[in-house]
Amino acid sequence: MGCGSDSLRQQQPPVASTDTTKTVLWKMVGRATPNKNPLPQPPPFSQAQKTLAKCKSKPCAAEKWFTEGKEATIGLRDGDTYYWGEHEWPATWRRINGTLKTCLVDPLFYPPGQHFANTRYLIWETHPKWILHLNGVNLCGLQGVLVIKADGNKIWTDDLFVDGTLWTEGGRELAKQKLLLELIEVQNE
Repeated sequence: MGCGSDSLRQQQPPVASTDTTKTVLWKMVGRATPNKNPLPQPPPFSQAQKTLAKCKSKPCAAEKWFTEGKEATIGLRDGDTYYWGEHEWPATWRRINGTLKTCLVDPLFYPPGQHFANTRYLIWETHPKWILHLNGVNLCGLQGVLVIKADGNKIWTDDLFVDGTLWTEGGRELAKQKLLLELIEVQNE
């Protein structure tokens, strides 16, 4: 796609040095989509429409990100790809499938996990990672932290719970039960 325009290159995310790894926390401060979203969104930003014009696929979203040091960059979600400056990352992950995919819907959707108390950050260490903080108010009751390697296919569910049970120690099964009960409830209406 070549999303290497100046508007996407405001500030390149830091690259880890060989000596010490600097951890940088990026927070979303602005977001825009091509169509009016019925859900409240972070405020739009001046380069949003120009950035959105680069989208060729759906979903499409332009996001403005800041660090505590006030460095800025723009991310573009274009279908199955996320552009961060000159970096091109996946926007879907094979390991987020089945029950976890049904619970989250889309990890890069706003708001994450379909609730505004949930947050998504990007932490850049040796590799960039999406950090999703989930509050338990969602389809499956997911609570805790899901970490996704932004430039790869690895995910970490070590701190993800359903009703106080770790995802990897029975939480997934509890989530499946919740989804099944929701389906039965919908069918009975």
